[in-house]
Amino acid sequence: MDKISKLKGKYSEVTSITELPNKLPNPLKGKPFMERIVPGLTFQI
Repeated sequence: MDKISKLKGKYSEVTSITELPNKLPNPLKGKPFMERIVPGLTFQI
């Protein structure tokens, strides 16, 4: 329900499904390469 209420607030002015974009925008677009990297560790036994 929380996700639906967020989407309704974001797209409240949309009257038709054809007005929605086909693809989601890339949130990492325009950021430098070093900000895109997420450091992590992997353990294998």
